[in-house]
Amino acid sequence: MVVENNASQAQDSYLASFSDFILEAQSRYTEADWKRERVYETLHAISIALEMRRKILNVHRSELAAKVGILRKDIIAMDLVDYFPSFDKVVEIADELGFEIVIRNRKA
Repeated sequence: MVVENNASQAQDSYLASFSDFILEAQSRYTEADWKRERVYETLHAISIALEMRRKILNVHRSELAAKVGILRKDIIAMDLVDYFPSFDKVVEIADELGFEIVIRNRKA
């Protein structure tokens, strides 16, 4: 039982130190950094959703690219969250895959 207690304390101190590390790292972020991070997280989520839908529908990258007028390598780069075409092309891709783009005010 002492071993379990020591292990638990070690784990707790590890989590505390990791949490402190995260808080310290976050304290260095500026407001602009946070905005970029939110944009990146959103793009990542969009990218995953588009890629998964494309795969479920069994639509090949080259087929999707041809339908919306971009290159296959651009679809690959989107899948890797390495590149996003213009917003109008993202809307076309989303529409082609059966998604609807909704823009609304964030809750404050």
